[in-house]
Order: sequence, then structure tokens, then C-alpha cells
Amino acid sequence: MDRRPDRYLLCLWPEGTAGGVTRTDAVLRQTSEGAAYWHTWARALPPPPNR
Repeated sequence: MDRRPDRYLLCLWPEGTAGGVTRTDAVLRQTSEGAAYWHTWARALPPPPNR
């Protein structure tokens, strides 16, 4: 059995406005049932407070 830890690459960048339009978050690729579960869970959370 492979005992090495899983590895993931997360690419995060600050949100800007393109032409004055604010973009929303997006899931670009979902590769497992576990990811689908957590994406559904996160989408049900209330939005964060405005700063």
C-alpha cells in the first residue's frame, strides 16, 4: 500500500474587477465524489460578512 501523503495543487489569486464587474467564485474541475460532497456543503454556507 502506498503510504505517501496525498498532494494537491491549489491556485488562488486575488479577485479583481474586470471592466467594473465583480466575478463570483467558480469550481473549475471536480474529480471525486468526496469533492462533490464538500462543494455542495460549502455552497450551502451563508456568505461571509462584508468588510
